[in-house]
Amino acid sequence: MKKAVFSSSKITQAAAGVLALLLMGGCAARSQALRGPSVVRPAAAPRIAVLPFRSSNPYIPGTVFGDQMAIQILSDVPGFEVIERGDLERILAEQRLSISGVVRARGLAGLGTVLGVDALLVGSVQTLKTVLGDQGSIVVTVKLVEVPTGKVLWGVREKTGHTAFVRREVTEVANLLMEKSVKKIAQRMGRELRPESLARAATFPSPEELLSQTRWLHSPR
Repeated sequence: MKKAVFSSSKITQAAAGVLALLLMGGCAARSQALRGPSVVRPAAAPRIAVLPFRSSNPYIPGTVFGDQMAIQILSDVPGFEVIERGDLERILAEQRLSISGVVRARGLAGLGTVLGVDALLVGSVQTLKTVLGDQGSIVVTVKLVEVPTGKVLWGVREKTGHTAFVRREVTEVANLLMEKSVKKIAQRMGRELRPESLARAATFPSPEELLSQTRWLHSPR
């Protein structure tokens, strides 16, 4: 019976190979430990800008209604980042722009792009029954417009009335109508609209493109 004969050089080579494999495995494990587990970052909350509403009622100014609408959305509609009128005006003022000027030049979608939001909430207030000390009714139309497509993602037309036996100041009745209306609209928005429906698929312009757009808006025509 023949005995297997191993030379010292072969044994040395085999040992070196095993050692190399062990070192590689240790380095890989250490590298993985240093990197740590991968972290899945949640998607950013969709940004909605609430614009001043158009209003035909002198006791319910459109700017005030829009401000109340923004506050109510923050309270009743989770998952969205709401940009209020004051912030909108500040952003535009930094670029020496105005809401009406941008809308005239580029439309609602263009305004949304300049503001860097995912959607714009726009609306109007109409008087159905004259607001008096004991009664009144309004109808509010609201639309959520996607940026930059201009597509209407959600809309509602909500009628709100008020009748009382005790007469109040007309401004008090108007405030009650406004409070009821924004509450009903925000609650309905919370039931019917989800943040994922506003997937951030919009491609916002680069700083160079924004600068070019700003120059175009300021250029005389």
